[in-house]
Amino acid sequence: MVGGIRKKSLNMFVTVAAAVTASARIHMAKFKIMKEIVLFYTDTDSIDINKSLIKKFIGKELGVMKLEHIFNKAVFLAPKVYGGIRVEILMNIVKGGWGNI
Repeated sequence: MVGGIRKKSLNMFVTVAAAVTASARIHMAKFKIMKEIVLFYTDTDSIDINKSLIKKFIGKELGVMKLEHIFNKAVFLAPKVYGGIRVEILMNIVKGGWGNI
């Protein structure tokens, strides 16, 4: 309490969040300039490309990528709203929803 007024703790660490986001963007920059891939979409923690990455970039550990899709073609309508044709099974998939547009 300060001056009879109870202060609410928000448990927020804005500087830590900003540092993590900045670090992720720096890490993702190397994928944006790779000439051997076609980059369809990127976010702070994901990329959509036309083929698999080198094995050293893929895994379950912190700092490596989780392989979710390999697209031949894709359409991106809005952040996190997309559809594509996957290489391995030629199936359409859509992530997100109309609320994201």
